[in-house]
Amino acid sequence: MSIVFKNVSKSFNGRSVFSSLDQVFEDGKHYVITGPSGSGKTTLLRLAAGLILPDEGTVTRGEDDTFSMVFQEDRLIGHLTAFDNIRLGCRGVKDEVIFRSMEDLLPEEDTDKPVRELSEGQRRRVAVLRACLYPGKVLIMDEPLSGLDENNARNVIEYIEAYVRGKTLIVSSHDLRFKEFCEEIRIPLSQ
Repeated sequence: MSIVFKNVSKSFNGRSVFSSLDQVFEDGKHYVITGPSGSGKTTLLRLAAGLILPDEGTVTRGEDDTFSMVFQEDRLIGHLTAFDNIRLGCRGVKDEVIFRSMEDLLPEEDTDKPVRELSEGQRRRVAVLRACLYPGKVLIMDEPLSGLDENNARNVIEYIEAYVRGKTLIVSSHDLRFKEFCEEIRIPLSQ
């Protein structure tokens, strides 16, 4: 099922972010949300995931849609290792699958360290791995490349592209490489 915004309005502290917004995110398709900082990208993602409610209008999702999300902040458990953070969020995923995936994005010597000892970019990659490995239908990512150098950003984009086949992806990013496999939705939207 698609995620459908119908006549959605949202404001914070009297400042309108969206007014009468209509937008459809089709099942199994990939979207990149672009636009200047403060334009409403994070609000759009949080509305799509059901983390916040619209002031007016509706956002509908499929009854059996399951979501995973990469937030702007990593939301990792600092004293747990990268592996344990991923396994905690991906119950039912085999340990071998997690280890193989970690090899794609993390140096081997860092997989058993508590994540509080990892760099910002390494923690970001752990958050991306956890979201991608979660067996959900919809993957929402808010600036998943923040804190990554050029080489790691390219690796993460390739990893995301490989893992989202068959899933709905909604990602906010300033990196234009997402446009190679995602439809661009630019904010502010024409409303």
